[in-house]
Amino acid sequence: MRCMAHIVNLVVMDGLKDVGESVLKVRNVVRYVRSSPARLKKFKEYVKYEKIDGKSSLCLDVSTRWNSTYLMLNTTQKYERAFERYELQEPMFRLELGENGVPHFHDWFECRKMAEMLSHFYELTLHISGSWFPKAIASSFEDVLGFG
Repeated sequence: MRCMAHIVNLVVMDGLKDVGESVLKVRNVVRYVRSSPARLKKFKEYVKYEKIDGKSSLCLDVSTRWNSTYLMLNTTQKYERAFERYELQEPMFRLELGENGVPHFHDWFECRKMAEMLSHFYELTLHISGSWFPKAIASSFEDVLGFG
């Protein structure tokens, strides 16, 4: 059944070839914040200030692993207000990333939609990776993608 998981991975990777500007902006702000201990510490202060449950750590995606893009988008949407606070409080943030490098409301909206779409493939991959029987695979497709 690993073959089926591989096929799902190939399909999703092909679909993500042309990721939108919104995903690129989120990737850039995650990279920026994670690039130094001081920035990450400051970001964590803003997470606390905004009263966000900060148990999930920021993860930067890897271009060859679509599931890492899903995990990055899924995690960062929890921290949207902290990124906005970071932008307000840290003048170098906007200067270094440029006007087109900082996500705005529309970008966060697009990334939420992308994460929602990818979540179905993520769940499907988890189901079929842990299943060895064809019936379980068929059931996984029905459950995750709403077939049947």
